[in-house]
Amino acid sequence: MSSDGTAQRRADHAGPAADQDHRLTAEDVVELVGWWQRADVRFWLDGGWGVDALLGRQSRPHTDIDVVVEHQDLAAFAQVMVEHGFRRVGDDDAFTHRLCDGTGRRVVVALVDLEVPVLQEPDGTRVYGGNGLAYEEGSLAGTGTVLGVTVPCTTPEFQIRARTDAARVDLGRLARVDPTGAVDRSERAEAVSAASRSDIALLATRFGLALPTGL
Repeated sequence: MSSDGTAQRRADHAGPAADQDHRLTAEDVVELVGWWQRADVRFWLDGGWGVDALLGRQSRPHTDIDVVVEHQDLAAFAQVMVEHGFRRVGDDDAFTHRLCDGTGRRVVVALVDLEVPVLQEPDGTRVYGGNGLAYEEGSLAGTGTVLGVTVPCTTPEFQIRARTDAARVDLGRLARVDPTGAVDRSERAEAVSAASRSDIALLATRFGLALPTGL
């Protein structure tokens, strides 16, 4: 989706409300990826595990996995997940669904529609439309590895933009709390997710990309 939409979605399902009791491990990721590959599901890792796939190593613990799925493959994806004990436990919107299994492993699946012509947003960004979220054209062209297994994922450029936008959403919320702008740097630091800032820095260093300003 366009990075500002991704920021809002991530901001909505991150934070203190997240279940900290279960960690979704690299071994879990490899297992899930294997199911999807054998079912011929078109998918791309996003979110925290998408970052770590790009880095080729796990940089921090994760409580879930974000995956983008081509909407035409949703039936095959759903079938394989049900066969392995996952059930749908909630929806963020019409194209973003949450699943969980009996052990507490959580999967957040976002749909994308690659079968329709791309659309152009007012700012000139070209995005996929149709029956899915508005991911930017080209944002699904990344490749990474998890425990040596090659996986498709969102690109480092897209991940940095999405996390920067998420951080600015947090700062915007803080500004609404303090409209005078009299907010010191420590409060700003608290408003920006430590995980997002770490992800941005790691990706920028790994891929030689510029760090965003204003954070």
